Amino acid sequence: SSRRLRQANVELRSEVGFLEQSNKELRELQRRKDELMAILAHDIKNPAAAVAQLAELLQSYDLGAQQQQRFIADLMLTASRILRLSQDLSNAIVAEVRTIPLDLKVDSIRPGVEAVVRMNQHTAARKNITIKAVLPGNLPQIEMDGSRIEEVLDNLVSNAVKYSRPESTVRVVVKGTPGHLTIEVTDTGVGLSQKDLAEALTFGKKLSSVPTGGEDSSGVGLWVVRKIVEAHGGVVWVRSMPGKGSTFSVMLPTTQR
Repeated sequence: SSRRLRQANVELRSEVGFLEQSNKELRELQRRKDELMAILAHDIKNPAAAVAQLAELLQSYDLGAQQQQRFIADLMLTASRILRLSQDLSNAIVAEVRTIPLDLKVDSIRPGVEAVVRMNQHTAARKNITIKAVLPGNLPQIEMDGSRIEEVLDNLVSNAVKYSRPESTVRVVVKGTPGHLTIEVTDTGVGLSQKDLAEALTFGKKLSSVPTGGEDSSGVGLWVVRKIVEAHGGVVWVRSMPGKGSTFSVMLPTTQR
């Protein structure tokens, strides 16, 4: 009876230890979820309020055609910002469970790059920023989820515009190398400090650099970029100097070895 009791106590202590560890992991997961929700809720609030105000202006005033077009353009732009933040939230929640569902197909990245550049031209034009894309004619194909890779590109290009000074240039350069395809997004904006470089791709880190046009920043987009790229078997890194700009690079495996 004494031996059985001792054995039962050992098993009970083991179960208690397991439960304590499980509770610790659940608390940490909940903390990160709460942190994420707080970040996204804060950043969605301002553009959502802007949509309501613009809609009220459209409804309340006798506007000319040109003014209406301007308000509608602003509405579309602000709605796009809300959509991007919502996508960040969705992707970050999915990434927390360590799996990102991918619809993989072998395809060219060219249409995605061209679409992302086109989508960001309007925002860039408001700051007199030029976006230049360099795409060689013989780019290798890659196995990818096209919408996810476009999301990566959109995050990087929109960030480059966000942190670039007016009347500057953002460059998107795609290179094919044996076994890999590399995308570089370069700006000559405010750049990153050494501390920012160390934390740029980690969860929920808002960088010390301030957007040049007062734009919002969630501290989630670059972390989402890393998660999506890694899910494709790729890597992402950044080179930067304060006041000199930044280059974010993504390397993806190609189907041509």
